[in-house]
Amino acid sequence: MGKKKIFISLFIYIATFFLSANAQGVEYFFITLPNKYLMQLSNSQRQLMITNMREGKKDSSVVNNYGGKSSLVAFNEQNEYIQVKLSSQGNFAAKKFMMPDSSALFAMSFWLCSPACDGEIAFFKGKSLTEVNGKEALPQIKISDFFDKDSLSANEVTSNELENTFDANFIHYELLNDNSNTILVCFDNETYLSKDTFKRWKKMMKGDRLPFTWMNGRFVKGEAYFSK
Repeated sequence: MGKKKIFISLFIYIATFFLSANAQGVEYFFITLPNKYLMQLSNSQRQLMITNMREGKKDSSVVNNYGGKSSLVAFNEQNEYIQVKLSSQGNFAAKKFMMPDSSALFAMSFWLCSPACDGEIAFFKGKSLTEVNGKEALPQIKISDFFDKDSLSANEVTSNELENTFDANFIHYELLNDNSNTILVCFDNETYLSKDTFKRWKKMMKGDRLPFTWMNGRFVKGEAYFSK
């Protein structure tokens, strides 16, 4: 084989490799995600946000489908992370995790703060962005995960009392812009309950952040801790 043919073959291989990698990156996910999952921004509007950022424009925001302004808060290709301020109260973030078979698992988080934050999380797999059942991707979260069992027992708090007190829970999911492969489940009831009521319960809590770390193709639940 001549040197020219070898060079062409090598170029095609490298180009194919990078295109394949990019096709399963968080940028691909953000731009390709069907509009029904991100109705505020069309695919072309999302592409424009990325383009504006890459061109170094001071304002990468676009007018969204509801007439408001949405802006790109963070886009880190190395950490495969993206965050968008959808509105004054609404937020979106996505992050890529690697499956054992080298395919991609994308986590997508929405949350709304007014002032307590409440949100949802969804998961999509591979280049086809097949939606994954959230219960299969993330272990079950219980209100008791945020509390110290011994402390509850010492204060004679029953599981029913705990659940009745926190019958309306404000929880959102924080995807981290780092290489930790961790999702934080954030317990935001402090701004919902009265100050005195929450002060009593806080003494029995482990924390207001519950980490789930991606390990060997699954999320492993850690111990809750306080963010401040």
